Amino acid sequence: MPIAEFRSETPILRRAIDVAPSTRVTVVDDRMPPDGAMKLIFRAEGDDLDAFERGLRHDPTIAAARKLDETASRRLFRVNYSEYGIEQSITPIVTSEDAVLSDAVVTDDGVWLRLWFPDRDSLRRIREWSQDRGRSFAIEKVYNDELTDSETPYGLTDPQLEAIQYCYRDGYFEVPRSTTCSAVADDLGISSQSLSERLRRGLTSVIDESGLAIESE
Repeated sequence: MPIAEFRSETPILRRAIDVAPSTRVTVVDDRMPPDGAMKLIFRAEGDDLDAFERGLRHDPTIAAARKLDETASRRLFRVNYSEYGIEQSITPIVTSEDAVLSDAVVTDDGVWLRLWFPDRDSLRRIREWSQDRGRSFAIEKVYNDELTDSETPYGLTDPQLEAIQYCYRDGYFEVPRSTTCSAVADDLGISSQSLSERLRRGLTSVIDESGLAIESE
């Protein structure tokens, strides 16, 4: 399964970032529900978040925005795309190609994405989709992810992979942390002890399988 990291252009959040160009947006969740009401959850960081938040109200790609949480330097938002935003978003073509969004960061320079693709043809079609809209598309890295028989990387079990993904998505590994162990455990419907155990075993498996372990002298 190829994984590609690339930079492109996007009108999504463009006006909001234009009024606060120091803002860095990290996508937490970008989903396309069956009813078509596309939603985006993201963290915004920068030194003029008040201006960025005001810009959201006038951004043509956004129909509605809700602030979910905030600190002195970071705010968490959930937004609904406007019809124009849905037309301009890369999410529908990513979904139709059965690709998976791993990471996305939007800044004044454009958008950086990491996507998992079922094959190279799907990557080519997404590149063509971007170029047909006059958007730059610069691939920085393409590599393959070798899956085990369990169809999860690095020998992880499905529960271990899910625990790591939820913790990463919600900012548990950030410094300072954006969430707590108990909050992530609640999302997964398990105890904090069970989550801690899954993380410990899962990260041990990643280190062992990736060859990062330090041999004893």
